[in-house]
Amino acid sequence: MLVLFVAWVFLAGAPDERIDRACRPTVWVGKIFSSASMAADTDYSGGISCGFSNFDKGCQLTIWDYFYAQKWCLSHPGKLIPGDQYDRCPVANNEEDR
Repeated sequence: MLVLFVAWVFLAGAPDERIDRACRPTVWVGKIFSSASMAADTDYSGGISCGFSNFDKGCQLTIWDYFYAQKWCLSHPGKLIPGDQYDRCPVANNEEDR
């Protein structure tokens, strides 16, 4: 089953689709817990859904940082990552110092 999941992730064409597929289980688990909470008639389904949505975004950012950030920073020296409020391109900054 794990081999099929890994193959499904790597068969995606674009990097953003691969990242989305790699983090898809967090979305699935979040939907299961949120649905179970709604079925149990509790007030927690919104919080559970929001929490898993934040976890999904964190998963996607972690994978992007690990696999793609360094390449992006090297190809765009001195520029911030789009949509990022922090300067997370130390590679580009170190290249300028040399």
